[in-house]
Amino acid sequence: MAKVTPDKPMYRMPVSFGPTPGPRQAPEGGPFSDLQASRRRSATVTFRSEADQLTALMPPGFNLHGDPLVTIETHRLSNLHWLAGRGYNLLTVKIPAEFTGKRDRTQGPLMVVMWEDLPDAILSGREELGYNKLYCELPEPRVLKGREHHAATWLGHKFFDMWVEPIEEVSLDHPAAPSIDGVMHYKYIPKTGDWGVAETAYAAITPPVPGALRVLRKWNCSGSVEFLKSTWEELPTQYHVINRLADLKNLEIVSASMSEAEGSTDLSEQKQLL
Repeated sequence: MAKVTPDKPMYRMPVSFGPTPGPRQAPEGGPFSDLQASRRRSATVTFRSEADQLTALMPPGFNLHGDPLVTIETHRLSNLHWLAGRGYNLLTVKIPAEFTGKRDRTQGPLMVVMWEDLPDAILSGREELGYNKLYCELPEPRVLKGREHHAATWLGHKFFDMWVEPIEEVSLDHPAAPSIDGVMHYKYIPKTGDWGVAETAYAAITPPVPGALRVLRKWNCSGSVEFLKSTWEELPTQYHVINRLADLKNLEIVSASMSEAEGSTDLSEQKQLL
């Protein structure tokens, strides 16, 4: 995997001011070293949907792989070195997929969309990694009698509801090895001045890095999740995304969980699929 170095820095707009510090580039020019200090608290709900609806969300080169499942995850990240000890929250939607290209064939979850509440993370993730990132507000969950209530809003308009409630704590004596090639994405950037043409359009993958993320505690949960139908007036730039997700049939909740973990990578292992 390629890492930035002081003699080979990475630029992002605005380039007039020099290399941009970010998740993969420290102020002195190289990568950050203390990645194990970061913390993560996650909540996940997976539901069964209909295959034809999920197939319709697949970008070029991708097909639905396995059961038609939709996995919704919320993560609260803290103590991030690249943010000088700060953190942020995120929400993701994943679907099991297979990518077939001229060279590569990979299987794993396709991240069809991610929301974050910090512009710095959104810009670096879209431009450098090809993550399908959007902005929203992700307030801290409301906790009542052990049940966590999660929500997402845009300028005050709520478009997402989820709750999880622990049933039992899971033993972590024998963690399962990853059975996927990685989390997949589809990067797309329009060509300036020729708006119907892609400047960049290709699949990418975040391969697993064994040992980078250490799960400290995990709970099996009951749970529920819902995207709320919205109008153009309520969500002018995202209503089309939310309504497609709200239209997905939720046939049954397959699983739900909560976890606490430490450590991370800087995602410089991200690579293009061909």
